[in-house]
Amino acid sequence: MKILVCDDEEKFVSSLVRALEKIFINLNIEVLIVTFTDATKVIQYLESFRDIDIVFMDIMMGEINGYDVAKDISKLDSRIKVIFLSATAAYAIKGYDIKATRYLIKPLKVHRLQAVLQQVIEEIQRQENNYIIEKNDQGIHKIFIDEIIYIETADRHTIIHTVSENVL
Repeated sequence: MKILVCDDEEKFVSSLVRALEKIFINLNIEVLIVTFTDATKVIQYLESFRDIDIVFMDIMMGEINGYDVAKDISKLDSRIKVIFLSATAAYAIKGYDIKATRYLIKPLKVHRLQAVLQQVIEEIQRQENNYIIEKNDQGIHKIFIDEIIYIETADRHTIIHTVSENVL
């Protein structure tokens, strides 16, 4: 499982990563966690590496609003589970507009984080998420089997044509 954490407070990011690692060890699930303190880099990352399962996104991050970034994430890949993090519940209702998975209020309580994470993991496991990972010069691509239209070979290359993109 691959998780992305974006929050402008480095201390919070570090403590969340430690808590997530402990939870995943207890669940006996391998996890890779990618962190950002700059929300603008999240979309750049996801455009290159479409391999994230869960995003933990802070909402209030200075100039950039995590809600707007989450809207862009859902446009890129609607299967990514977005869990908002905030010190206020002001955006909780608005999160439904972009199908946010959960909304956690800071400071986080580890037992609440674990309960939410277990629910989200179960949701992911219930989905038909059969996919392949392809790596090329443009990055790493998570390609869902049900989105493949056709596959062709040309000049010793394979081109996978999907609903949203063509991957060489």
